[in-house]
Amino acid sequence: MKVILILLIALINTSCNNSKLNELNKRISTLEKNNVTLIDSIQQYQKELEKKKTKDTFWTNKEKYDEGTSYFKVIPHDSVFFGNYFTKETTYSIKHISLDDTNGVFIAKYITETKGSIQSEGTKKNIKIELSHFDKPNNVLYNIEKECHQIELDNKIYKTYQFGCCLEKDTYEFYDYSNKSIVKSNLKIISSLIPNSNIDFYVGYEIDQKEKNSDFYSGTLTFAYDNSDKFIIKTFGNKKHDWFNSELDIISNSKKDYKIEEDYETVFNILSLNEIRDKEKVNEITLILKIDDKIVLKIPIINGKPFGKNDRIHKIKLEI
Repeated sequence: MKVILILLIALINTSCNNSKLNELNKRISTLEKNNVTLIDSIQQYQKELEKKKTKDTFWTNKEKYDEGTSYFKVIPHDSVFFGNYFTKETTYSIKHISLDDTNGVFIAKYITETKGSIQSEGTKKNIKIELSHFDKPNNVLYNIEKECHQIELDNKIYKTYQFGCCLEKDTYEFYDYSNKSIVKSNLKIISSLIPNSNIDFYVGYEIDQKEKNSDFYSGTLTFAYDNSDKFIIKTFGNKKHDWFNSELDIISNSKKDYKIEEDYETVFNILSLNEIRDKEKVNEITLILKIDDKIVLKIPIINGKPFGKNDRIHKIKLEI
């Protein structure tokens, strides 16, 4: 009887243990499933995060897109000159400009090299510019390199300024972004600003007093729409004049139009030509050259051309 009772108790205990074991196995299985699900969820989240990082890499990337060098160097002096120096500067600027008829935000990287001396006021500068879209800073769209003191990036064009030392002339030159010259001048360049129009023109005057026979070639006046559509007026006189007292001007027959004088440029707002689409509509404008406050040259713009003529080059004698 005792043996049977012991066997019965053992059987009951085994049954209870199996039940607990099964319950434990179920719980382990559930935990394993939940753990797999959790791991899958974490991995999926990580994948989505990586995708987002790829899309927003410009904002999340902590790496530098570019690193420039700047330094200063003293050049050893010789028996005549001393105090010569060389500097290299790398700077960056954000530009909101229109290029190729599209508006955008750009990053301009400037690399400026300067050679100078503490013995003289003039310096020589070389400026390089790399222009990229703001959201693609590693993709350089335009490269510019000029020997000048200053470069100004503007809509569709850029402007260079070379400042003369002592009695030397200043030189201003405007280019398009293909690096082709539009106009060059030693006097303030005149830029047109016609509202609601894609037509622009620029006027410059290069002073070049060279004696030829009995005449002095005073210089060259340029009236340009772009790097290829331009008109040249070569001027000469019977005596040399003081180029310091030369002045380029523009007037209109309309009271709506007005000028804004800037440091190195005259901006001519031509409201009377609002919304023109054809260069032949540029009329009632007169270009003026003055020497010692005396008007020595008047050039009327008729149907978009100097004197209304198709000639690309004119030669005119000044009454100085």
